[in-house]
Amino acid sequence: MLFADLVSYTTLSESGGTEDVRELLSQYFDMCSTVVRRHGGTVEKFIGDAVMAVWGVPIAHEDDAERAVRAALEVVSAVAELGERLGLPALAARAGVVTGEVAANLAATDQGMVAGDPVNTASRMQASTGAGEVWVDEMTRSLTSAAVSYADRGEHQLKGKAEPVRLYCAEAVVATIGGLQRVDGLEAPLAGREPELRLVKDLFHATEETGRPRLVVLDGEAGVGKASGAASVVRRGGAFWALNEAVRAGAEKHLRAARETYAELVATKWLARVEAISGASS
Repeated sequence: MLFADLVSYTTLSESGGTEDVRELLSQYFDMCSTVVRRHGGTVEKFIGDAVMAVWGVPIAHEDDAERAVRAALEVVSAVAELGERLGLPALAARAGVVTGEVAANLAATDQGMVAGDPVNTASRMQASTGAGEVWVDEMTRSLTSAAVSYADRGEHQLKGKAEPVRLYCAEAVVATIGGLQRVDGLEAPLAGREPELRLVKDLFHATEETGRPRLVVLDGEAGVGKASGAASVVRRGGAFWALNEAVRAGAEKHLRAARETYAELVATKWLARVEAISGASS
């Protein structure tokens, strides 16, 4: 469950014209919808300048919590970039992500599709989150800590909750899906390369959507940070990583086929032996 909204939206709407505000919201909603869809989620509703999205409905994945956090981080980053393009440096987003069981109505059209405590908690959490940050609950952190680094924000008394809730701020994606190729220790963050990183993200998502491959070449001396930030976009690898994965996939396919053929051969031989024994005994 993801709740995100724009910080200082009221101030921006008061200072801008109606058409400008509508255009801003239109771009914001389109961007949020695209990001959520890319990560396998569903936009449940738009409430003013807030976006509510869910994962696991109608299709569940084992890594839905990680998908939601990755989407939230991308939304926050994309809103900051949108503010730069529109000349609105104060434009920022904040998001809260909660993992839990909800009641879902897949046939709902003019009403909420999901309901339950996680919905209310995510909404309250998002209201407490700082500008440009993504906060999560303990369950979400435990399910995604292999791929995302967090900072403890302590316990917070959320409205409607009997007990304080411990919250965590998602700082950075440090591994590929499921925690593979995790990077620990000291690693300088990518700085001053936002346009290049945005280009790589666009190419990556275009490849996902069209199924057509793209080749991206990063050229530079060893140690200058070519791979920094790459874990949040694509899997890391050398020049022949894609070929290696293709060969590995082909080998595994043939190995499975060989095992199935061998199992079928063994079964056939045993069946023939049983029939022979049965015929001899009769």
